[in-house]
Amino acid sequence: MDVNFDYITVHENNIKLSLSSSGGIGFSGENNNLGEGIIYKRGQSLLYEGSFMFGNSGQYLADKFRGENGTDDDFYTLNNIKYLNPQKADFELDALFNDAKISGIAKVEIVQHSYIFTDVIGFNTVFQVYTIKNITADTLKGLYAGMIMDWDIDNYINNKVSHDSIRRMGVSYSTDSSIYSGIKLLTLNQGFNHYAIDNTPTGNGGVIAYDGLSDIEKFQIISQTRKLAGESPSTGNDIIDAISAGPFDLKADSSISLSFAIIVADSLSALEKEADSVQPVSY
Repeated sequence: MDVNFDYITVHENNIKLSLSSSGGIGFSGENNNLGEGIIYKRGQSLLYEGSFMFGNSGQYLADKFRGENGTDDDFYTLNNIKYLNPQKADFELDALFNDAKISGIAKVEIVQHSYIFTDVIGFNTVFQVYTIKNITADTLKGLYAGMIMDWDIDNYINNKVSHDSIRRMGVSYSTDSSIYSGIKLLTLNQGFNHYAIDNTPTGNGGVIAYDGLSDIEKFQIISQTRKLAGESPSTGNDIIDAISAGPFDLKADSSISLSFAIIVADSLSALEKEADSVQPVSY
């Protein structure tokens, strides 16, 4: 376990993962230069960059992911990530941040709660729960919230993304490896959106992330669906995957909790089995 003022790296079961105090997944720091990514069974990191993402338009979009001029570091940390006395899992961590960097006066406060189990439930899974509270006097409408992950599984230029609508999950893998990674929406009472990105100069018909992402493009990613990436050439290419819940409205002084799972496994069948086993877990 590595502890820093801004991030914590946890190593439990088969997963080693750095968690940020300001929305980053896998890495932290102003340019995502801190942290170890996501490591499975002591291999190399499977992740180049990851973030929580939230907003309702290209004019109101917050994340800690690449923008047009480096990393968009949009969340203001209120409480650094820390370990809690566990209540539901074997290990629990939380952090508190808001959107004041993009809205001037904060509109929302977000509690990031991470759960890790050491038994057979979610042995290769990290659970991320984001509780979003509207701290304004007005209703915030048409919101989406989710996770965006730039996976580099084995040889990153041979990666692919598939869409699992039954499990509400994006699945990323490499054509020259047996490892599969999934990001799954566990919350069932919200719409499921999945956007697979070809991280190539042309985007292969989708959003072009190769030259950096604008907030307009990021909102497209969390509010629309693109099921596949890495289809041409057949061996795959560099990819990014994103899932989100929404749209939803938040009335003044109300909150919503959205639950996600990050899963890594040695095969597609093992990934699917773990995804099925963690769905009933309650927070």
